[in-house]
Amino acid sequence: MKLLFLSDNFPPEVNAPANRTYEHCKEWVKQGVEVTVIICSPNFPKGKVFDGYKNQLH
Repeated sequence: MKLLFLSDNFPPEVNAPANRTYEHCKEWVKQGVEVTVIICSPNFPKGKVFDGYKNQLH
């Protein structure tokens, strides 16, 4: 199975939704699911993109 997960919260951001999303993804991968996560650039809580990141597809 393949899973596409869209989120605006994902590590390296440090908040509960980011941590939950990451933990869910790890469990799905353990179960054999191919997980792709699409996120915006990390910017929580100040709204400034973290150093080393920019908005672009990789």
